[in-house]
Amino acid sequence: MLFRHLAVVWSLVAHPVCKRQSLSMSTSSTHPVILLSTVPNEEVAKSISRGLVERKLIACANIVPKVTSVYWWDGGVQEDSELLMIMKTQASLVPQVTEYVKAEHPYEIPELIATKIEGGNDAYIQWISQNTIGRT
Repeated sequence: MLFRHLAVVWSLVAHPVCKRQSLSMSTSSTHPVILLSTVPNEEVAKSISRGLVERKLIACANIVPKVTSVYWWDGGVQEDSELLMIMKTQASLVPQVTEYVKAEHPYEIPELIATKIEGGNDAYIQWISQNTIGRT
């Protein structure tokens, strides 16, 4: 399938420096992160989400319908309707989540972007840690 790029601009995620920092810390930390991915339909979103939660690679996935993605592919600008997956996990699990998504996703180059969670409800942050296998 085609590469999809998230059309919704999230300044934290889109900034190249933030991307490098998020990915560089992804292999050595239990710090909480948000992962973003787009998928072609609800069936794929639910299948990937359920597989990741069952394996305790993510604590939660939110599936957001009706995202329009505009991206460059095959020499031109493409536009498609997709769903957005917002997943919460620990940074140390990003490599395993990435491998699972790449294996299960129908796109040739699936989008998977990680960004560090800088703060929030402490109880929820602890819940992420308690419900993923990377907990300390």
